[in-house]
Amino acid sequence: TTPSFAFAGLVTDTLKFGIGRNVEVSADGNHVYWANSVATQAPGLIKFTRPDEFSPYATNFNPLDSTGIVHPGLTSESSTRDPGTGHVWFGHARDCCGSIADSTKYTFLTWYGIDPATDELVDSLSFNLPTDYAGENTRAIAFTADGLYAYVGIFNGGQPTVKKFMRGARTSIQRDPVEIPNGFTLSQNYPNPFNPQTKIEFEMKDGGFAKLKVYDVLGREVATLVDEHLAAGKYTATFNAANTLSSGTYVYQLEVAGHRLSGKMTLVK
Repeated sequence: TTPSFAFAGLVTDTLKFGIGRNVEVSADGNHVYWANSVATQAPGLIKFTRPDEFSPYATNFNPLDSTGIVHPGLTSESSTRDPGTGHVWFGHARDCCGSIADSTKYTFLTWYGIDPATDELVDSLSFNLPTDYAGENTRAIAFTADGLYAYVGIFNGGQPTVKKFMRGARTSIQRDPVEIPNGFTLSQNYPNPFNPQTKIEFEMKDGGFAKLKVYDVLGREVATLVDEHLAAGKYTATFNAANTLSSGTYVYQLEVAGHRLSGKMTLVK
């Protein structure tokens, strides 16, 4: 019988840098990426390539300069390949000694998507935690088979957490550092109608797990804007529906601490 897996070749580790917990391979198998988990021991994301499946892998990495470094300063605690797009993803790591990796270009607790055809950064996912726990790191990432959903996991000394992202709903969330609410509220989005971006404000007098989702008029979930633990405060979620939703009326719903609040908004393209 023919085995399901057969030996195809080696990617020889000639780098000799500290701890590297993961490697990632492009869909065609011709590009292999590696990044150290410790920022002080390696200069960034390094790529091994081969021209075809019959040739050996090689890298032109030179530790004395930036030759062969795809993304200087990018470290990794977890990685995966998105089956929907073929992009490879790496979770930017905290340095072993507790400091954030030495780079101003990359953000801690963020996973970066890279197009193997160009090596360009094409997307990112960020995990916002209300408390800075010791040992936090981007320890896990996985996509569903269709690439529509991504799951990322945080390992830390306090409350390890998994967060779910949905493709197409480009969202950011900001917390007002001053205002302390005295209740749970959900405001009307603004502008409304909108195209393609709108803001939704909500307030939480107590910290807790919050969900802010968007539904169509048939009750089908079309976007998840917030799905994480948040500290007490006033928040503004920015929702961008460009290239994801058609014109129409949608319902946005906030669930937190046993409260369920909702509002309607209209997208006009």
